[in-house]
Amino acid sequence: MQIKDIDILVTGDPANFNWLSGYDAWSFYTPQIMVVGLRLDPTWLGREMDVGAAAFTTYLPACEVIPFPENYVQQKEVHPAQFMAEWMILRGLNGQRVGYDSDVYYLTPMAVGHLKSGLFKSTWVDSWHLLNWLRLTKSSAEIVMLKQAAFIAGLSIQTAYDRLRPVVRQCDLMADVVAAQIRGTPEFGSDQTALHPLVFSGEAASTVHPLWTDPAFEKDQTVAFELGGCRKRYNVGLARTAHIGEPPKILISTAKAVSEGMD
Repeated sequence: MQIKDIDILVTGDPANFNWLSGYDAWSFYTPQIMVVGLRLDPTWLGREMDVGAAAFTTYLPACEVIPFPENYVQQKEVHPAQFMAEWMILRGLNGQRVGYDSDVYYLTPMAVGHLKSGLFKSTWVDSWHLLNWLRLTKSSAEIVMLKQAAFIAGLSIQTAYDRLRPVVRQCDLMADVVAAQIRGTPEFGSDQTALHPLVFSGEAASTVHPLWTDPAFEKDQTVAFELGGCRKRYNVGLARTAHIGEPPKILISTAKAVSEGMD
């Protein structure tokens, strides 16, 4: 932030919330931000009903968890970002140089507009994914999580190969895959993956990213999988193909070698 001449950083990326504080809740469908400054510790601002999640998933003290009232939710006359801007003004943050990500899913144009309107004395600059770039450098603890996620990815693809048969419905196979992804191993479980597992068979295998359907797999079809594993929000993706009629492949040993060799 000092290098980029940014006094205050506003992020709307849920992954950055988790990296900064540990915050982990399914709350991104309502406006929420984290603010961090050169003289301000990371502070979460979000919906009142989600304060409890901040209490048991983060290290933040109560003074750094700021809820907006429920009467701000999905109202035509008021917007949660107006409350957030007022809080920032009361903290003396107006007139600062504020960095924000202009290209993230969950910091909407309306929210940014209200923040800029409230902190009209501030200079707003695009931080260009500053936190996301910092997250590229992994600590030893993060590498452990990635190794475990890689092993879960191997389990999920092995499950797909083991259950792939003619007459098995695509939706039934994917139910087994999702169960394997979440169950993980006896030593560690898994989170929901960032990319929902995908399978394409027959004509659908000629494209990318369609979801599964009801029909059963057929003999001699080519099938493509985009699966993966996730551990404590650390994702490892794995894509493989299969041909129905071939003996199931054994990938667990390969996945174990990959996870053990990560550095």
